[in-house]
Amino acid sequence: MTRIEWIDPAPAESVTPPGSMPVGGTLLGITPRPDAEARRLEPVSGRTFDLTASGRTAGVVNPVATGSSPEPDELWPAFLLDDTWEPVGLRVRRRSQAMVEFRASGPVDGLDRVVAQARRILSLDADHAAFAQVADLDPWLRLLLREAPGRRPVLFGSPYEAACWAIVCQGLNTAQAVRVFTRLTARHGRTVWVAGRERAVLPPPGELRAVSAATRMSAEKRRRLAVVAEAAESGLLDATALRAMEAADALRLLRQLPGIGPYSAELVLARGAGHPDVFPAHDRHLVRLVEDVYREPAEQAAEGWAPYRSWASFLLRVALPRGERWWGLTPGVDTRCGEVSPCRTASTT
Repeated sequence: MTRIEWIDPAPAESVTPPGSMPVGGTLLGITPRPDAEARRLEPVSGRTFDLTASGRTAGVVNPVATGSSPEPDELWPAFLLDDTWEPVGLRVRRRSQAMVEFRASGPVDGLDRVVAQARRILSLDADHAAFAQVADLDPWLRLLLREAPGRRPVLFGSPYEAACWAIVCQGLNTAQAVRVFTRLTARHGRTVWVAGRERAVLPPPGELRAVSAATRMSAEKRRRLAVVAEAAESGLLDATALRAMEAADALRLLRQLPGIGPYSAELVLARGAGHPDVFPAHDRHLVRLVEDVYREPAEQAAEGWAPYRSWASFLLRVALPRGERWWGLTPGVDTRCGEVSPCRTASTT
């Protein structure tokens, strides 16, 4: 199906909203205006993508997801564009059963990259039909997929954002980590306009090194964020490169970063880069659930989900809090760091 693209130019009298950007900030090369948008319609199967269901479970994958919207069947994500680190605001909504509309704040320049990254964030760049075939062979996955066949993981904006979350999260519960992360973006990040509202995003890597103690993060966490920034600038956190690697190789590479241990590396690879075949073997609550339900070691059970272990894990993670009545067992859930897994301290991540 042909993609459709057009521009709604801003009227001559429109001006940049106050506070929309730090001095010198740009959106796709031009200071953003809420009434200047580039839009594109993209084909998507109506049965295999449900914006509402995906948005409701976005926090399971990304506890600081910025895509919530007061409008039904819409998501309003904001993120840094890969490579250029320009802040992007996007309005995503269904226009028909066959088409999804992407509205990017700012001019059309760079829209190809914006839409490609948005498709990755919304897990629209993977073969959902192939995953459904894998899930159909597993009674639990088949049941979970049948409940919401169009629900997909909503990822972090980038491996860089996921790595920053992994550092901020350490030693904190979810609510505490969200407050610190929000403070970081508010004090040091950029803002963009989405549907007439401001959204804050992380500071680009070049500015992350200047994070102050006012964020209430320890000096060690700030040092580790600076290392993450350097890794992002050097290309170590390139999503395309990480997804092209075997999961084990990519995990070893990520664990070279200070503060990124086994659990955090799995988070960055699966939830940041969108690698489809990562089983989070260090998510102890998910592992416990899998072993209780499947009656075998978790990683052995997950072998049957290849090459979509990340997606299968997402379905189970969404269902994890249901508890004894639904599963017929007590999985021992707590709600630390990302709804289902504890944020580890520096020594265990």
